[in-house]
Amino acid sequence: MIPLHSTLILHLRDYMRARGGDADAYPFYDEYGKGLTENALRLAMAHYNRSRGVGKTFIHMFRHIFARK
Repeated sequence: MIPLHSTLILHLRDYMRARGGDADAYPFYDEYGKGLTENALRLAMAHYNRSRGVGKTFIHMFRHIFARK
């Protein structure tokens, strides 16, 4: 389980309601309509960060970065 900020939860619920589908469906999809897995998100983030000169890329780092703000 991943703890989420209450504001983020509200936005995700609104997004999921507007998107439709099952409650247990993937929240995000690729251009082919397949659910984005954890690994797909990790690779996309790594690619994005590398293109901007960021060497270390870990999804978990964002939790620490945004938890401090």
